[in-house]
Amino acid sequence: MATTRAHDLTGQTFGRLRVLERADNIGNHAAWLCACACGVQKVIAAQHLKNGQASCGCWRAERAALVSAAAIGIPRITDPTYSGAHARIYMSRGSATGYACVDCGRVAEEWSYSGEDPDELVGKAGLWDLRYSTSPSYYEPRCKPCHKVYDLGLKAGAA
Repeated sequence: MATTRAHDLTGQTFGRLRVLERADNIGNHAAWLCACACGVQKVIAAQHLKNGQASCGCWRAERAALVSAAAIGIPRITDPTYSGAHARIYMSRGSATGYACVDCGRVAEEWSYSGEDPDELVGKAGLWDLRYSTSPSYYEPRCKPCHKVYDLGLKAGAA
């Protein structure tokens, strides 16, 4: 465990990185284990978190992919598919982990469609119908358990 005292950053979010716990120092600098919105965990020096220079590297790769797609005419973010709608939410509002669940107050894990868009779309995933909106304003941050309960309620209301 680290030997120096540092301001506790646990639970704070810096860009896409959420601080999970204190890690061993990196040289003379306090370090923290962080989870990126993409799922990668990485130990990062506190100074890099605080000055905005920290990343797991996914943002650079995603941005390069988006630029490459745009260069050849693929409208990745404006694509009205289920995946395209979720990419649009992430690009406009960031990771849901930066928000509290609207139902229970815990850390949200996913963006949940509210079911309120009058122009909603329906996609297929195997046998399942996936209702969604192309507008990020119809999504709310939820933890996984609350998201599951909410979606079951939406399906019951549609039946």
